[in-house]
Amino acid sequence: MFFTSGNALRSFCLVFTFLVFTASAHAEKRVALIVGNGAYTWAGTLENPVNDARVLGETLRNLDFEVHLEENLQRSAFLDAIKRFSASLEGADVALFFYAGHGIQVAGENYLVPSDANLQEESDINVELIPVKALLKQMEGSVDTKIILLDACRDNPFSAGLARSMGTRSVEVGQGLARVDSGPGTLIAYATEPGNVALDGTDGNSPFTKALLNHISTPNLDVARMLRRVRTDVIETTEGAQIPWENSSLVLDFTFKPADQGPVELASSEEALWEAVRYGDNPDEVRLYLKRYPNGQFAKSALELLNKALGNKHPSISDNQDAKALQSTSLPVKTCLAVEDIDLGRGVPDGAVQACYDAVALFPNSALLRLLYGKVLDRDGNEPEAARQFRQSAELNNTNAMIELAIAYDLGKGVEWQPEETLRLFKKSARRGNAEAMTHLAHLYAEGNLVDYDEVRSFQWFQKAAEAGNPEAAFYVAGAYDRGEGVAQDDVKARFWYQKALTSDDGGLAATNLASMYLEGRGGDKNTERARELLEQAAAADGVLAMRELARQYLAGTFQSDQKEIAVDWLMKALKSGGRLEAEHWFLINSDDYPRSFNKAVQRRLKEAGTYNGKIDGKIGNQSLQALFKYADR
Repeated sequence: MFFTSGNALRSFCLVFTFLVFTASAHAEKRVALIVGNGAYTWAGTLENPVNDARVLGETLRNLDFEVHLEENLQRSAFLDAIKRFSASLEGADVALFFYAGHGIQVAGENYLVPSDANLQEESDINVELIPVKALLKQMEGSVDTKIILLDACRDNPFSAGLARSMGTRSVEVGQGLARVDSGPGTLIAYATEPGNVALDGTDGNSPFTKALLNHISTPNLDVARMLRRVRTDVIETTEGAQIPWENSSLVLDFTFKPADQGPVELASSEEALWEAVRYGDNPDEVRLYLKRYPNGQFAKSALELLNKALGNKHPSISDNQDAKALQSTSLPVKTCLAVEDIDLGRGVPDGAVQACYDAVALFPNSALLRLLYGKVLDRDGNEPEAARQFRQSAELNNTNAMIELAIAYDLGKGVEWQPEETLRLFKKSARRGNAEAMTHLAHLYAEGNLVDYDEVRSFQWFQKAAEAGNPEAAFYVAGAYDRGEGVAQDDVKARFWYQKALTSDDGGLAATNLASMYLEGRGGDKNTERARELLEQAAAADGVLAMRELARQYLAGTFQSDQKEIAVDWLMKALKSGGRLEAEHWFLINSDDYPRSFNKAVQRRLKEAGTYNGKIDGKIGNQSLQALFKYADR
């Protein structure tokens, strides 16, 4: 059954099954080592590993395996058991290693956790854990066909302490287990996508082990087809929260229970194609199935997938848990989710760090919660742990977390400075459709930062981001068309994109530039009233250039008003916002260009403000300039 907020917090388990067997229909010797670790001294008790180990062991005995069952092994006993198992493979046709318990990934390497492991520092890894690589090496020999099954509720119980000890390398403490490369004649199957956390189950066995037990004894069922059935069962049982995964280099067929007569039941070409495309992310592949088998046994399901737009991508574990988190009534989850709408620049709300910690414990595969947890940790000063949470969220395909991690690598915040990672993560996020990441890439090309300066590519990324709805990018696209930078000059397109950019952080400048186009009739009709509205909008957002332009247009008579000195009003506001530079712009060189009445009005305003005590003569000399600077400096 799938985990919901109403369930008690599930325990974490890892089931690692290593199967090695020949393609013979009647294997002469089958050997299995089965280890279930649940009673941990330093990591708490797990409910299901021993159950999973016992029930699979009994099933394998019935399938003619010589089974060596071990429970709650400490490290020394674990190593001894592996050595005995390796020795017992002499002349074996089938060898199976099954492990249920905690597993851990550090820097892309996988480790099994003995029951007495106490992992606090990086130096503990090699003396406390069992490297999976070392285990696989023990399995090497004359056996031709190897199958590895990783059924993992793979949350890392030692992650916090280990991450703290690794400082800026804390991001190497990953979520779940890493993908294991397969050698010749090997099939590796994961209970879920590598780097994700699988479910433990609430009825004595994990969803993957339960599905495995349902199909492993089916007569004449090829192992590849059996695993497809297991995948279907797990996806349906967990409602998409867990999706088994495998990669294979098998060269021989195999079935766990060969029948006395008849060939091994292999998947038809139609079934194989359907299984390959039904949980992919490419609708064209579903269409390929329909083209080849328009009246096939899965044609109706394929049509439903396309018509309902559900065949493009099966909901991932993260999608599933994000959705459940958003619907959760848990107070920690609701508190953590509220962080998304808070300006963390003002500080972290009381209790937010603990709330997000508890929320992630409830939904460890929620990329959204891990992203928010990373943000509050970052603002709270724990940059290494923040970067680790960003990494885990990014591994769950959260594109915003990819951006946060890219920035961390760029600034060396909680991680070692790695510009190549910054670029890789921005590109990955951008290619997955994140408009903010596209904008970051555009800036990199515009500045020649991490990449060669390329005005055209910069514009292309800005354009993609703008088309994806990013208003900041729209401002830069408008400017490029306005000035002809990286693209042919085009007033019509400039006006269009300035309009799109009005809601951006550069909205004031966009409004000011768009107003200029309306005043000049560039890219469309002249419209002085619309120009004034845009300038007032920008001025209300403290846009100095808009205030300047309002003063100029009222002074020139382009805009009309019943207020006698409205041009002076806008000038004084511009001086207050723009400071001394604005005063210099107006009067250091061009003071004689203005009407004497305008200059007199400015002098009166300065006298009223207490910065000028000279004559009201309309002559902007040194005394008037000093008064202007003093007024602006205030």
